[in-house]
Amino acid sequence: MAVKERDILTLSDSTRVVDSGLGRAAATLAVDYLITLSALASAFAVMYRRDPSAIGAALGVAVLTWVLFTVVYGMVCFRGRTVGSLVAGTRNVMVPSGRIPGAWRMAWHCLKVYIFGIIFLIMVIMADGSGLPTGSGGERPKDRLTMIDLEATRQLTRR
Repeated sequence: MAVKERDILTLSDSTRVVDSGLGRAAATLAVDYLITLSALASAFAVMYRRDPSAIGAALGVAVLTWVLFTVVYGMVCFRGRTVGSLVAGTRNVMVPSGRIPGAWRMAWHCLKVYIFGIIFLIMVIMADGSGLPTGSGGERPKDRLTMIDLEATRQLTRR
C-alpha cells in the first residue's frame, strides 16, 4: 500500500509518521464505542432487573457507570493503545511532540470522544443541525492527540 504524502505528519523531532486514515480510525472508534456503551447497557440491565419500577434511578446509575468506566478505560489505556487501536493497528500520539499520552491525557481523550461525542451527536440530532457552529474554530492546541497507523509508519521509516 502506497502512502500518500498528505497522510504523512512530521513531528517536532523530525520523525515522520503516517496518519491512520478514516478506515482505521473508524474501526478503532467502533470497537471502543462498543466497549464503553456495553458498560452503560450492563449497568442499566443490572439496575433495571433489581427494580423495574425505578427506571429513572437505573438510567442515572447506568450513565454514571458509563462515565466512570470510560475514564478508567482511558487511564488503563495510558500508552495510547486502546482495545480498538490494538484491533485496528493504530496508536494515539501527541502532535507535534510525538510523545505517548499518559493516563490523565488518555482519560480526558476517552471522556471527550466517547462521552461528549455522543452527547454532541444527540444535541445535533435534537436541534436538526440548526445550531452547528461555523468557521475554523480558532487555533489548534499546541499538543493534540492524533491516531497514527503503526504498520505504515514502520514501512515509512524502513525506506
